[in-house]
Amino acid sequence: MGEAHDTGSARCMDREGIKEVSAAAASGQMDAVLIKNVSCLGRDILPTLAYIAQPNRWGVEAVSVTEGIIKNIVPNEAIDHIIDTMQM
Repeated sequence: MGEAHDTGSARCMDREGIKEVSAAAASGQMDAVLIKNVSCLGRDILPTLAYIAQPNRWGVEAVSVTEGIIKNIVPNEAIDHIIDTMQM
């Protein structure tokens, strides 16, 4: 079990806590990430979905205290491509 937090604006996805969680997820150090609610993670929907998509691809679930398990359900490859492009 680990812990990361940040006090930056949820309008910016380039935050230390998010970087720490991403690194831990990418290296297989976690199965799930617990957040208070989605709006604390990010205020803009596309960057937030893009962020959630990456750990989901590594088998890491995002769990919100208020919303439950958050899955990035992409209805088709076009939307998946848009999210991937935004991450670049």
